[in-house]
Amino acid sequence: MKTWCFIIFLLLAPVHLWAQEAFIKEGNVYFKDSQTKIVQLTTSKRDSSSQLSPDGKSIAFVRDTPSVLVSAGAGDVNATELWLVNIDTKKADLLIKGKDDPQIERTLAGFESPRFSPDSSSIYFISAAWATSSSIQKISLYTKKVRFMIDGVSLEVIPKGKYSGFLLVDRALIKFDKNGESLGRDVYLWLVSPDGKPIKEIGQAEGKAASDFRKIHLK
Repeated sequence: MKTWCFIIFLLLAPVHLWAQEAFIKEGNVYFKDSQTKIVQLTTSKRDSSSQLSPDGKSIAFVRDTPSVLVSAGAGDVNATELWLVNIDTKKADLLIKGKDDPQIERTLAGFESPRFSPDSSSIYFISAAWATSSSIQKISLYTKKVRFMIDGVSLEVIPKGKYSGFLLVDRALIKFDKNGESLGRDVYLWLVSPDGKPIKEIGQAEGKAASDFRKIHLK
């Protein structure tokens, strides 16, 4: 009887209990499959911000470069690197090295929060940029070309539904009253198209409208 009860539990258990997972331990990338088997994929001890692709085939991650610095708006930051590792073969490929650029929106450094597009064909990520804001960048895994998307300090990709593939970006912006007087800088959640076009402001990043929008579209 107990055996049958356990089998029924397995059949009825929510899918997320057995979901695949990428995680970081002691600076290395690990993968846990749906059967809870854990595999170590990197050994650098300098890796962070792992993100599993929607197709379950690869993991994007950031590798620190403590001896290589890049000048950005807020000063020197670690250049960092964006990598992609294949789960089956354990082959890791360097996608982007941090670098200086006279155009601040094309500066690449201090990478954070890699996020896949729903079809696993592109990776969005945060890069150091201006003194008051980071930038959101996108790399195509087909062409390996990197494009500036928009200014932003946080990033999520909507996985499904009406806005599948669209971005949710917190932007640090200054607003003005009808007389042109500054109301000060605050952070607002914006819906952004997959190509970086700002679609609409949702509300203050810490406000109820932003919280409700995230709950609906990121679940």
